[in-house]
Amino acid sequence: MEIIWKTVRFFCGLLLLASLFSCEYFKKAEDPEAIANKVLQEIDWNAVDTYPLFDHCEELAEKPAQKRCFVETVRNTLDQQLKKQLFVVADGTNEAINVAFEVDTLGNIQITGIQSSSALRAQLPTLDSLLHQSLDSLPRLFPALKRNQPVATIFSVDIAVNPSP
Repeated sequence: MEIIWKTVRFFCGLLLLASLFSCEYFKKAEDPEAIANKVLQEIDWNAVDTYPLFDHCEELAEKPAQKRCFVETVRNTLDQQLKKQLFVVADGTNEAINVAFEVDTLGNIQITGIQSSSALRAQLPTLDSLLHQSLDSLPRLFPALKRNQPVATIFSVDIAVNPSP
């Protein structure tokens, strides 16, 4: 009788051990495409790892500092180029121009939109062409990166237009 119990316990233990490891044998290998899709869904596509950078901006700086350096460089360059022009703006005109632009994957920058009041456009009919020309004076630009791959990004800056003295 004792031999029967030992045999039953042995087979029960063997059955328990086999059931613990059997799941690994029947587990289906996950499809590589499904893994790739899962990773792609986890990526935040609305944020970049690094912002577009000019040579003088610190590559290893924190993201807010990178963005601030980039935006301030664009804003200051456009502002300086506009100040070189001899505009005659009516007194009391204290407006801002909103310039939207895209930095492509090669680091090229292109204006995608300019918003200003109709009164300002009437006083400065060449504003659009001057802003486009001002982009040519920007220093060398490196594109934004997402997972070490260059990506296109869209930004906008406001440029103040003050009356001439």
